[in-house]
Amino acid sequence: MSEDSKNLESLFSNLQISDDESLDFENYHDCIIHNLLRTIKTSGITYKINIFDNVIILDNILFGINVHFFEEEDKDNILPYKPILRLPAFNSQNFPQKNDPKWWNAYCSEFECSMVHLRNSSFGNSSSNINEIFSQPNVIEFEITNLIISILNNNNDNTLEINLVQMYIISIYLENFFIKNNIGSIYNDEFLYTNKYFTKFGRLALEYLNSKDPYFSFNVDYYEKHINNSLLNVLYGARNTLILFGPYGYNALYENLAYIDLNIREIIGFKREALRYFALNNLIELEIHNKKLHINNINEYVSIICNGAQLFE
Repeated sequence: MSEDSKNLESLFSNLQISDDESLDFENYHDCIIHNLLRTIKTSGITYKINIFDNVIILDNILFGINVHFFEEEDKDNILPYKPILRLPAFNSQNFPQKNDPKWWNAYCSEFECSMVHLRNSSFGNSSSNINEIFSQPNVIEFEITNLIISILNNNNDNTLEINLVQMYIISIYLENFFIKNNIGSIYNDEFLYTNKYFTKFGRLALEYLNSKDPYFSFNVDYYEKHINNSLLNVLYGARNTLILFGPYGYNALYENLAYIDLNIREIIGFKREALRYFALNNLIELEIHNKKLHINNINEYVSIICNGAQLFE
């Protein structure tokens, strides 16, 4: 990197906004970000002058930047940047950066490739099909029970017979289950094995195995030992599916299912930093393209990115 580039990087990395009343423009955020966009376009060090990839933070406001704005054809309906989050004062949390070898892997690259397709298919209304499905809770609970048993019986097998649309439906159902039963947030990192999700679906899974497995009496110790781990993996799969695909909605996922080369095991395996990165970038992708966010609990979703942050309105 040249000395000028290093100086430019240092300048923006330590950018402070002055309270000087002599500033001769009404909206200094607009002025600064437009200048940054020009610099991004001409500097040749696109990701070096930003603090966090396509994110700039000014006065505790996190702005999402469309680094491809000058290449977009439909500029009338696309924003060059937009305030996304209002961060808490004295925020000290770092934001994950793309391609960090500690957590970025081929699954991250695959999901990143799908984001544009998901966004383009994301519209204002959800399909009526999903509402019809939720009117049949017994059917969804049966699918959840089957998934728990599949994981229990295939601990070392990378394949599970369930697609992302089915997992999305399970995810929405479990999100509502947690809310209805007042057992916390599905977006949490840790869960109590004594909550109603574990007790109810653990019982359903064991009852089903008892009715179907002729060797249940010989296998019951194994089932009871590993059942909570299977329940936890289903919960992680549901949570991660909501984080990755939830903002785009049912229709977007359904229409692009054939083009997303990710299975449930891989979804379960997304690391926390990857989930934080994509949660933020999903918001940016949809907001700068004026798309609706299909998120039921926006405050809980935003908390994945930064504790105490709020969606900018």
